[in-house]
Amino acid sequence: MLGPEFDVLASWPVLIVAGVLLVVEVVADKIPAVDHVWDAVHTFIRTPGAMVVVAVLMQGQDVTWQVIAILVAGGVAFVAHAGKATARVASTKVTAATANAVVSAAEDVFVALGSVLAAFYPVVLGALVLAALLSAAIFGPKLVRAFRISWAVSSNYVRNLGRKLRRWLEPDWRPEARAVNLPPPLQDLALAEAPLGAARVLEGNYGRRRMGYLLVWRDRLALYVKRVVKAKVRGYYFKELEDVYVGEDTLLDRLFFVARGRAYVLSFFKGQKPAAAYVAELIAAGQAKP
Repeated sequence: MLGPEFDVLASWPVLIVAGVLLVVEVVADKIPAVDHVWDAVHTFIRTPGAMVVVAVLMQGQDVTWQVIAILVAGGVAFVAHAGKATARVASTKVTAATANAVVSAAEDVFVALGSVLAAFYPVVLGALVLAALLSAAIFGPKLVRAFRISWAVSSNYVRNLGRKLRRWLEPDWRPEARAVNLPPPLQDLALAEAPLGAARVLEGNYGRRRMGYLLVWRDRLALYVKRVVKAKVRGYYFKELEDVYVGEDTLLDRLFFVARGRAYVLSFFKGQKPAAAYVAELIAAGQAKP
């Protein structure tokens, strides 16, 4: 049973507000693009919210156990939110957002089952949460990297929507090009030979993506990808590239090509320069015979 400090949760004003927010959550989570914005916003709500609730529940307990419980609650909430946000981006990429509503409905079912377990079978729920935490410890680095990438993609999409809205409201407005903080190896290259453009990209297909940086000239490109052990700059002249084409979707624009027997997928963030289409045009011009 909850203590008297939670009696306010049974009051009609709180119940009405909670009901409205529940409807908003259920609806917003099933609309493509809106669901990514919703997850991005809730990054700053779900984890602190879980920690606050546990802090209230642990009032009067030993301070050490209070701290442990709050940290565990925050960790569980973050892992759950990161997994949800990452799975949603994966669904968008794989199914072009057509399955997002089904995925959201499945999440609603799991939440309902979790609530039932919490009320009647807390030991079973605790075992499931422990198993989830162990899985997070094993796959934690990959999960964190996937969440960072999901956050970068979603937040960039939100900024791009803001830029489009301002362009619509102010047709003469032009966004300033954002500076790209290049890693040292590419900084040295850019200083030695001024490139036409620099971009922050993702290299690889979903599930194996890594953050990277790209420099482009009129006849070649240089790619830097962050890896666990080491990072390496790979340079290719446009005449070496094969099977070059551009793919577009809601969140990212992708550039595909094959170089020295290795297939590349570079994902470009929306609204940033150089764009995938521009690099593809440079490659086509650099491949043309005189």
